[in-house]
Amino acid sequence: MKIKSEIFNSIILDFPNTPIETGGILGGTSGVITKYILDSGKGEYGKYTPNTKMIMK
Repeated sequence: MKIKSEIFNSIILDFPNTPIETGGILGGTSGVITKYILDSGKGEYGKYTPNTKMIMK
C-alpha cells in the first residue's frame, strides 16, 4: 500500500499535538491512501476507542 506524501506529512504533523492513543481513518483507492481524518475518539493508555458515530458520517 502506498500513501500520498501530503497525507503522510499531515499525519506526522497532527499527532504530536494529540493525546496519547489517538487514531484516525485512512481512505483511498487502488492501493493508495489519499485521505486521512483525525478521529475525535477517546484514548486511554494502551487503548484507542474510535468515535463510531463520527466514522459513520
